[in-house]
Formats: sequence, structure tokens, C-alpha cells
Amino acid sequence: MPDWFCALLMGAPNEGDFPHPVLSVLRSSGRDEAVARLRADFTEVFSKRLAARFDGPDADLRAELLAAWMLGTSLMRTEIRPPALVSAPDATLERYLRAGIEVLLAPAPDGDDGAAGAETGDEDRVAGDN
Repeated sequence: MPDWFCALLMGAPNEGDFPHPVLSVLRSSGRDEAVARLRADFTEVFSKRLAARFDGPDADLRAELLAAWMLGTSLMRTEIRPPALVSAPDATLERYLRAGIEVLLAPAPDGDDGAAGAETGDEDRVAGDN
């Protein structure tokens, strides 16, 4: 599975061959319908089909997070084209992609329910505070 995701994300960025699906939805005159169609497609492909191949808890969440990360990465590479992401050597890009993919393919360790901030005193931190 990591091979497939890496191949999908590491293809050479296209410059305008086909608009990115997210941009197509945002530019659509029937945006609400387009968003609903995109949501239905992603739910079928990621929340159901891909999640069914995952072991452990939160399979649907992990599949959707992987989809969100892939969509964002592909949008950045093909449309936004920031210099570091576009110019990264393939081996470096693949190393980071595989690391992220592997994390989402495996269930989180027991007890890792997002409470880490409470242990470090971050519970009082407000978004935007540094």
C-alpha cells in the first residue's frame, strides 16, 4: 500500500493538464452538489474500502486522515508548487511520504487518545499562544 500512495503522490507535478479535483469543486458553479459528490466518492473509496483493509481501531479515521494528507500534498505539489516540496529529491520526498503513510496505516498505541497535552501542562494553552 505505501508503494501505491508514494507512486500516486510522487508523479511529476502537472502544470494544468487536468485541474486538481479540489480546485474543480471549489470552482464549480454547483459547488454544494460537487462537494456532496466528492464526499460520497471519498467516503466510498477511503472510509469504506480502504478502511476495511486496515487492522485495529479507528480504521475509518486513519483512512480519512490519509486521504486528507494525500489530497493536501497533491494539491500543494500540482497547484501551489512551493519550492521545497517541488524541488525535493525523489528519495527525500519518498522517505517522508513513507514515514507518514506508515504511521496512518498502523493503529495508534493503546492509551494514545490525544491526552498528551494534559500531561505536559498544555491544557491551558490557547490556540495562537506561543
